[in-house]
This record gives sequence, C-alpha cells and structure tokens, in this order.
Amino acid sequence: APVLFTGADPDVASRRAALAAGGDDYLVKPFALAELLVRVGGLVRLQPRTGRARLDAGTMSVIATGGTVDLTPTEFRLLALMDRRRGELVTRQELIAGGWPKGAVVSDNTLDAYVARIRRKLRSADAPEALHTRRGVGYVLRRPSRGSGARTSRKNPRTCSTSDSGCSSAAKWPPRGSSSNQRRSMKRSSASRREGRVMSRG
Repeated sequence: APVLFTGADPDVASRRAALAAGGDDYLVKPFALAELLVRVGGLVRLQPRTGRARLDAGTMSVIATGGTVDLTPTEFRLLALMDRRRGELVTRQELIAGGWPKGAVVSDNTLDAYVARIRRKLRSADAPEALHTRRGVGYVLRRPSRGSGARTSRKNPRTCSTSDSGCSSAAKWPPRGSSSNQRRSMKRSSASRREGRVMSRG
C-alpha cells in the first residue's frame, strides 16, 4: 500500500528523509483537503494495474509483467521521483536533489550511469514504460508512442507481375531501360500467353 507522510517541516531534508524511509509522497502541514485528495488519488493510480509497472517500497524493487527486479536505494529514489511525475520532465538538478543526501557532490556522469542502470532494469522487468532523455535537461518516464517503427510491406519488383494489383507501374513489365526489340518481344510473348489462356477457357 502507498504511504503518504505529512509534517510541518517544509525543508527538503525532511521530505528526503520521509521518502528514504519508504514514503511515496510528503505533504506539508497545513494543507487543504482538496490537495490531500489529489495526492491520495495520484498514489492510488500508482498501484498495480494491467500493463503498468509499479514500485514496491517495501522490497525496494520495480514490478512489471516480466517479474520483479531489485533496485538500489539510490535507483529507487530516482525512479520513484520520475514515477510520481510520470509523463513530465524531471530536470537533472531535481533528480540529484531527490536521489542523494543534501550537499553530496554528484557529477553528470554519475547521474547518467544510474539512469542507464534503471533503463536496463526496466527492460529486464519488461516494463512498458521507458526513460526518455532530454539532452542536457533531464528525463521523462512514459510509454513509447504507438506506431513507432512500423514498416510498410513492399513487393519485390523482381517478382511483381502485371496481374498484381499491388504492383507499382514502375515495376511492371516491360521493365524500363529495355531496348525496343526487347520490349516488342516481351509484349508479343505476353500477348501469346493471354491468347493461350483464352483458348483454353473455350
């Protein structure tokens, strides 16, 4: 079940401590009831559903159709932050602030290495979501757009015949570039075949 922390301390350290302790969100007091309901609704949407990965704070893992894959504490914090803002851009600065203790010196290469490991683990769990890079800015967790990579089937011009309705005119006989004698010979041969078919039907 999701865990929502509430507290009167608005500083980043308190929110980080709550999330590190296994919380899924942190709401600062005082708060409006409407905001609480929105936060709770967001956490409920993160619970198991068909075709969607979820995070388990108790086991520090990601669960999807391919099974359960363990995460390190830092990987979990980074993925949890992007999961809470699914479909939104999370900047590199926000990821560093949410993934490491305050004052920690984290290089760009270190963040990139963690993101690469999270990507591999999402693929290992067969999660439908993927991390999309906004170069130099941050990352977005979302599902790949449908229809990407679709290929159109084409017939091989070498096997395309004049009777094939799906054959392009450029691929039909006689082929372009043939000499006049070759083209006439091909047409006579085609006419003979058609005549033979008509006679056989008779």
